[in-house]
Amino acid sequence: VGLGEYARVTPKVKDIVFVATLKVMLKPLVEQIPGFAAAAVALKSPPIIKYRLDFGVLPAGASTIITAPILSFVDMLVNQVIVGMLLWPKRITVPLLSWDGVMPANDPVVDLEVERLNGRQQGVIKVHIIQAKELKSYDTLTGKSDPFVEIFTTPDHREKTRVLSNNLNPQWNETKYLPVLEKDTVLRVEVFDYDAVNVASFTSLRDSAMMKGSKEFMGRCAVPLSQFIKEEGLEEEIWLPLGKGDWTNLEGPVSATLDM
Repeated sequence: VGLGEYARVTPKVKDIVFVATLKVMLKPLVEQIPGFAAAAVALKSPPIIKYRLDFGVLPAGASTIITAPILSFVDMLVNQVIVGMLLWPKRITVPLLSWDGVMPANDPVVDLEVERLNGRQQGVIKVHIIQAKELKSYDTLTGKSDPFVEIFTTPDHREKTRVLSNNLNPQWNETKYLPVLEKDTVLRVEVFDYDAVNVASFTSLRDSAMMKGSKEFMGRCAVPLSQFIKEEGLEEEIWLPLGKGDWTNLEGPVSATLDM
Protein backbone atom coordinates (compact mmCIF):
# COMPACT_ATOMS: atom_id res chain seq x y z
CA VAL A 1 0.00 0.00 0.00
CA GLY A 2 1.36 3.39 -0.96
CA LEU A 3 4.38 1.93 -2.80
CA GLY A 4 3.13 2.82 -6.29
CA GLU A 5 5.35 1.23 -8.92
CA TYR A 6 7.12 -0.78 -6.19
CA ALA A 7 3.95 -2.68 -5.28
CA ARG A 8 5.23 -5.34 -7.66
CA VAL A 9 8.70 -6.62 -6.85
CA THR A 10 10.59 -9.10 -9.04
CA PRO A 11 13.75 -10.19 -7.19
CA LYS A 12 16.49 -12.02 -9.06
CA VAL A 13 18.32 -15.00 -7.60
CA LYS A 14 22.09 -14.55 -7.85
CA ASP A 15 25.29 -16.17 -6.60
CA ILE A 16 23.76 -19.60 -6.01
CA VAL A 17 25.91 -22.11 -4.11
CA PHE A 18 24.60 -25.69 -3.82
CA VAL A 19 26.72 -28.33 -2.07
CA ALA A 20 25.24 -31.79 -1.62
CA THR A 21 25.96 -35.50 -1.74
CA LEU A 22 23.67 -37.37 -4.11
CA LYS A 23 22.51 -40.95 -3.81
CA VAL A 24 21.95 -42.48 -7.26
CA MET A 25 20.36 -45.92 -7.65
CA LEU A 26 20.14 -47.79 -10.95
CA LYS A 27 18.07 -50.97 -10.61
CA PRO A 28 16.86 -53.60 -11.09
CA LEU A 29 19.43 -54.84 -13.60
CA VAL A 30 17.90 -56.13 -16.84
CA GLU A 31 19.15 -57.45 -20.17
CA GLN A 32 17.64 -54.62 -22.21
CA ILE A 33 19.51 -51.37 -22.89
CA PRO A 34 20.43 -49.34 -20.79
CA GLY A 35 20.85 -52.33 -18.45
CA PHE A 36 18.56 -51.17 -15.63
CA ALA A 37 14.80 -50.68 -15.37
CA ALA A 38 14.71 -47.42 -13.39
CA ALA A 39 16.86 -44.65 -11.96
CA ALA A 40 16.35 -42.90 -8.62
CA VAL A 41 18.11 -39.80 -7.28
CA ALA A 42 18.04 -38.47 -3.70
CA LEU A 43 19.99 -36.22 -1.31
CA LYS A 44 21.89 -38.30 1.27
CA SER A 45 21.85 -35.41 3.78
CA PRO A 46 20.50 -31.86 3.95
CA PRO A 47 22.45 -29.78 1.40
CA ILE A 48 24.20 -26.45 1.87
CA ILE A 49 22.27 -23.86 -0.11
CA LYS A 50 23.37 -20.24 -0.30
CA TYR A 51 22.06 -17.54 -2.59
CA ARG A 52 21.44 -13.80 -2.85
CA LEU A 53 18.23 -12.06 -3.84
CA ASP A 54 18.68 -8.87 -5.84
CA PHE A 55 15.65 -6.62 -5.39
CA GLY A 56 17.04 -3.78 -7.48
CA VAL A 57 16.30 -0.20 -6.48
CA LEU A 58 13.77 0.12 -3.65
CA PRO A 59 12.26 3.24 -2.03
CA ALA A 60 14.14 4.58 0.99
CA GLY A 61 12.81 3.25 4.28
CA ALA A 62 10.76 0.50 2.64
CA SER A 63 13.55 -1.96 1.93
CA THR A 64 13.10 -4.13 5.05
CA ILE A 65 9.31 -4.06 4.85
CA ILE A 66 9.40 -5.35 1.28
CA THR A 67 12.28 -7.80 1.42
CA ALA A 68 11.80 -9.49 4.84
CA PRO A 69 8.61 -11.47 4.02
CA ILE A 70 9.96 -12.42 0.58
CA LEU A 71 13.23 -13.70 2.06
CA SER A 72 11.33 -15.71 4.68
CA PHE A 73 9.09 -17.27 2.02
CA VAL A 74 11.99 -18.15 -0.29
CA ASP A 75 13.95 -19.71 2.60
CA MET A 76 10.92 -21.80 3.54
CA LEU A 77 10.40 -22.82 -0.10
CA VAL A 78 14.02 -23.90 -0.54
CA ASN A 79 14.66 -25.57 2.82
CA GLN A 80 11.29 -27.24 3.42
CA VAL A 81 9.60 -27.81 0.08
CA ILE A 82 12.43 -28.44 -2.39
CA VAL A 83 14.76 -30.22 0.02
CA GLY A 84 11.81 -32.14 1.46
CA MET A 85 11.11 -33.62 -1.96
CA LEU A 86 14.62 -35.06 -2.34
CA LEU A 87 16.01 -35.75 1.15
CA TRP A 88 16.49 -39.50 1.57
CA PRO A 89 14.38 -41.63 1.85
CA LYS A 90 12.38 -39.30 -0.43
CA ARG A 91 13.58 -39.52 -3.99
CA ILE A 92 12.76 -38.94 -7.66
CA THR A 93 12.35 -42.22 -9.54
CA VAL A 94 12.22 -42.45 -13.33
CA PRO A 95 11.14 -45.76 -14.98
CA LEU A 96 13.10 -46.34 -18.19
CA LEU A 97 11.66 -49.46 -19.82
CA SER A 98 8.40 -48.15 -21.28
CA TRP A 99 8.21 -45.63 -24.13
CA ASP A 100 6.26 -43.05 -22.10
CA GLY A 101 8.23 -43.50 -18.86
CA VAL A 102 5.28 -45.11 -17.09
CA MET A 103 5.27 -48.56 -15.57
CA PRO A 104 4.50 -51.42 -15.75
CA ALA A 105 7.22 -53.14 -17.72
CA ASN A 106 5.00 -56.21 -18.09
CA ASP A 107 7.37 -58.20 -15.88
CA PRO A 108 6.02 -58.81 -12.34
CA VAL A 109 9.49 -59.16 -10.80
CA VAL A 110 10.83 -56.00 -12.44
CA ASP A 111 7.66 -54.04 -11.66
CA LEU A 112 7.90 -54.97 -7.97
CA GLU A 113 11.56 -53.90 -7.76
CA VAL A 114 10.77 -50.56 -9.42
CA GLU A 115 7.88 -50.03 -7.01
CA ARG A 116 10.23 -50.61 -4.09
CA LEU A 117 12.77 -48.25 -5.62
CA ASN A 118 10.03 -45.62 -5.80
CA GLY A 119 9.76 -45.59 -2.00
CA ARG A 120 7.32 -48.30 -1.00
CA GLN A 121 6.86 -48.48 2.78
CA GLN A 122 8.56 -51.58 4.16
CA GLY A 123 7.80 -51.28 7.86
CA VAL A 124 6.92 -49.15 10.88
CA ILE A 125 9.07 -48.01 13.79
CA LYS A 126 7.68 -47.30 17.25
CA VAL A 127 9.49 -44.47 19.01
CA HIS A 128 8.97 -43.84 22.73
CA ILE A 129 10.14 -40.33 23.63
CA ILE A 130 10.99 -40.37 27.33
CA GLN A 131 12.72 -37.19 28.42
CA ALA A 132 15.37 -34.54 27.89
CA LYS A 133 17.73 -32.97 30.38
CA GLU A 134 19.93 -29.91 30.75
CA LEU A 135 18.18 -27.98 27.99
CA LYS A 136 19.05 -24.32 27.57
CA SER A 137 16.75 -21.49 28.64
CA TYR A 138 15.10 -19.58 25.79
CA ASP A 139 12.78 -17.42 27.92
CA THR A 140 14.56 -14.46 29.48
CA LEU A 141 11.64 -13.74 31.81
CA THR A 142 11.27 -17.17 33.43
CA GLY A 143 14.75 -18.54 32.83
CA LYS A 144 13.12 -21.69 31.45
CA SER A 145 11.89 -23.05 28.11
CA ASP A 146 8.68 -24.60 26.74
CA PRO A 147 10.16 -27.60 24.88
CA PHE A 148 8.56 -30.11 22.55
CA VAL A 149 9.97 -32.76 20.20
CA GLU A 150 9.38 -33.38 16.50
CA ILE A 151 10.49 -36.66 14.88
CA PHE A 152 10.35 -37.88 11.29
CA THR A 153 11.75 -40.46 8.88
CA THR A 154 10.29 -38.72 5.82
CA PRO A 155 9.87 -34.92 5.52
CA ASP A 156 6.13 -35.19 4.82
CA HIS A 157 5.28 -37.26 7.91
CA ARG A 158 6.18 -35.61 11.22
CA GLU A 159 5.07 -36.51 14.74
CA LYS A 160 5.42 -34.21 17.72
CA THR A 161 4.98 -34.33 21.48
CA ARG A 162 2.97 -31.99 23.66
CA VAL A 163 4.57 -28.77 24.92
CA LEU A 164 5.86 -28.85 28.52
CA SER A 165 5.94 -25.29 29.86
CA ASN A 166 8.74 -23.82 31.98
CA ASN A 167 10.87 -26.95 31.97
CA LEU A 168 14.55 -27.59 31.25
CA ASN A 169 14.32 -31.30 32.13
CA PRO A 170 11.01 -32.32 30.50
CA GLN A 171 9.53 -35.82 30.69
CA TRP A 172 7.12 -36.56 27.83
CA ASN A 173 6.74 -40.37 27.91
CA GLU A 174 4.92 -40.42 24.58
CA THR A 175 4.87 -43.10 21.89
CA LYS A 176 4.85 -42.30 18.16
CA TYR A 177 4.83 -44.42 14.99
CA LEU A 178 6.72 -43.59 11.80
CA PRO A 179 7.05 -45.31 8.39
CA VAL A 180 10.28 -47.02 7.33
CA LEU A 181 10.97 -46.96 3.58
CA GLU A 182 14.48 -48.38 3.46
CA LYS A 183 16.87 -50.34 5.66
CA ASP A 184 19.17 -47.30 5.87
CA THR A 185 16.37 -44.90 6.84
CA VAL A 186 17.43 -42.25 9.37
CA LEU A 187 15.24 -41.16 12.30
CA ARG A 188 15.61 -37.41 12.72
CA VAL A 189 14.83 -35.76 16.06
CA GLU A 190 14.40 -32.03 16.62
CA VAL A 191 13.67 -30.14 19.84
CA PHE A 192 11.97 -26.73 19.80
CA ASP A 193 10.97 -24.08 22.30
CA TYR A 194 7.34 -23.02 21.88
CA ASP A 195 6.42 -19.33 22.04
CA ALA A 196 2.75 -18.45 22.50
CA VAL A 197 3.41 -15.16 20.68
CA ASN A 198 5.50 -14.91 17.53
CA VAL A 199 7.88 -12.17 18.68
CA ALA A 200 9.28 -11.52 15.21
CA SER A 201 5.81 -10.90 13.80
CA PHE A 202 4.80 -8.81 16.80
CA THR A 203 7.79 -6.48 16.63
CA SER A 204 7.34 -5.97 12.90
CA LEU A 205 3.61 -5.28 13.31
CA ARG A 206 2.50 -8.03 10.94
CA ASP A 207 -0.94 -9.57 10.64
CA SER A 208 -2.37 -10.68 14.01
CA ALA A 209 -2.92 -14.23 12.74
CA MET A 210 0.84 -14.59 12.20
CA MET A 211 1.54 -13.53 15.81
CA LYS A 212 -0.13 -16.63 17.27
CA GLY A 213 2.61 -19.03 18.18
CA SER A 214 6.03 -19.88 16.85
CA LYS A 215 8.86 -22.27 17.61
CA GLU A 216 12.54 -21.66 18.21
CA PHE A 217 15.05 -24.33 17.31
CA MET A 218 16.91 -25.84 20.31
CA GLY A 219 18.77 -28.84 18.90
CA ARG A 220 18.68 -31.94 16.70
CA CYS A 221 20.16 -35.37 16.22
CA ALA A 222 19.93 -38.26 13.76
CA VAL A 223 19.66 -42.00 14.44
CA PRO A 224 20.42 -44.54 11.66
CA LEU A 225 17.76 -47.26 11.99
CA SER A 226 19.89 -50.03 10.45
CA GLN A 227 21.08 -50.99 13.94
CA PHE A 228 17.49 -51.62 15.09
CA ILE A 229 16.11 -53.65 12.19
CA LYS A 230 18.29 -56.73 12.61
CA GLU A 231 15.41 -58.49 14.33
CA GLU A 232 11.71 -57.79 14.66
CA GLY A 233 10.52 -56.41 18.01
CA LEU A 234 13.99 -55.23 19.10
CA GLU A 235 13.77 -52.59 21.85
CA GLU A 236 16.62 -50.43 23.08
CA GLU A 237 16.88 -47.25 25.17
CA ILE A 238 19.50 -44.72 24.14
CA TRP A 239 20.58 -41.17 24.99
CA LEU A 240 20.96 -38.89 21.97
CA PRO A 241 23.20 -35.79 22.15
CA LEU A 242 21.65 -32.68 20.61
CA GLY A 243 23.49 -30.30 18.31
CA LYS A 244 22.64 -27.20 16.30
CA GLY A 245 24.60 -28.03 13.17
CA ASP A 246 23.77 -30.52 10.45
CA TRP A 247 22.65 -33.19 12.93
CA THR A 248 26.01 -32.91 14.68
CA ASN A 249 27.84 -30.71 17.23
CA LEU A 250 26.99 -32.20 20.63
CA GLU A 251 25.13 -29.98 23.05
CA GLY A 252 23.03 -31.62 25.77
CA PRO A 253 21.27 -35.01 25.58
CA VAL A 254 17.73 -36.20 24.89
CA SER A 255 16.44 -39.67 25.82
CA ALA A 256 14.42 -41.95 23.59
CA THR A 257 13.48 -45.61 23.46
CA LEU A 258 13.22 -47.16 20.01
CA ASP A 259 11.02 -50.23 19.52
CA MET A 260 11.06 -51.68 15.99
